[in-house]
Amino acid sequence: MRTIVVESDMRAKDPDGGCYRIIQELQHQIECKEAELDKIYYTIANCRAQNAHRLQMQTQKIDDGDHCQMMNKLPLIGFETEK
Repeated sequence: MRTIVVESDMRAKDPDGGCYRIIQELQHQIECKEAELDKIYYTIANCRAQNAHRLQMQTQKIDDGDHCQMMNKLPLIGFETEK
């Protein structure tokens, strides 16, 4: 019953579109938000790819013999021996 009342009120306010026009507007808003979300996902994926590339380049530098730079970045770990 509530649905019929809402639909009739919408038809009274907008005789041409009624509920259909509201549904179209909401669908358009959903599509815009989905496009915005896709753009955000693309940006995140791009940032992750750039970060992975930077890490790969850093690892490659270390593997190429730049061990001194790596030693400055790594914490020293002390091992205790049993007496």
